[in-house]
Amino acid sequence: MDRPLLIMNYVVLFGKLIAALALSLTVVVNVYAQKPKHVRAEYTYISENKEESPSQSEKTAFFRARCKALENEFGAMTGSQTDIVTVNDNGNTSVRFRQHGGTEIKADWLKTIKEEVRKRAWTDDGFMVIEVYVEGMAREIVSASVDFEYHLLRNGDKLENEDDRFRNNDRMALSFKAPVDGYLAVYITDDSRAYCMLPYKEQTDGIYRIKANKEYIFFHENHAQLTERGYDLRMRLVTDKQQEDNTVYIIFSQKPFTKKTDSEGSVVRDNLVLVRNVAIEEFEDWLYKCQRQDEQLRVEKKPILITKK
Repeated sequence: MDRPLLIMNYVVLFGKLIAALALSLTVVVNVYAQKPKHVRAEYTYISENKEESPSQSEKTAFFRARCKALENEFGAMTGSQTDIVTVNDNGNTSVRFRQHGGTEIKADWLKTIKEEVRKRAWTDDGFMVIEVYVEGMAREIVSASVDFEYHLLRNGDKLENEDDRFRNNDRMALSFKAPVDGYLAVYITDDSRAYCMLPYKEQTDGIYRIKANKEYIFFHENHAQLTERGYDLRMRLVTDKQQEDNTVYIIFSQKPFTKKTDSEGSVVRDNLVLVRNVAIEEFEDWLYKCQRQDEQLRVEKKPILITKK
């Protein structure tokens, strides 16, 4: 195993998932939005292949239901089926939604109030059928937002290392670039906790500043900023389950914002320490308040899968 760059190697534990130190704060963007509205929808999803796990089918069903709720309230654009958008067009569970034809739905899903699986069944040829219900708060966007670019990198610091599937003990880095000055936060969430990866644990101001048109590589020792030379920047993902499903939150804004108040991570074993974290419900409430107070705030959610082999 590599020796840690610094005195101590910090990690994040998601259930039984251990992820070595990284990611952090929030994303804000140039968006002009309206007052939040209460939306709801039902959706029936049929798995796209027999190898798709029940948890993956459930995530996709809830995502499509949120998309349908936005279409019902704010209208559907010309195109076929709607999917979640990420900046690099590879994700399928982000907060922003897009038609397959490329037309973006001008609305953001701000907060989930209720998610419910109402029925599970299987077709005669073995595909899962799942019926879900979602309810939440959403907001229409009436002006174009400023797009930032981000890429999750596996075991490297080049764009060819981009991936959203990781194996046990893989390293993860984050490439990020925005066209305007702003402020950034990165979190990783599991079913119960939100782990603050950026701003870094060593920072005391709770804020991370981004310069326009500069490419950043976070969580990689070869790309540390001058003020970060004493930080342990490595991020390693470890799990003892067959697979772990988690979500990376990329939060950006042109307006200053500080991270959610959180708790010091506890010692897991040896020199492994959890990064600062907070209950998922508190994190979601904080993020919702940030979005209501800052109409330019932008949040991208990227699902990741970590497998044991």
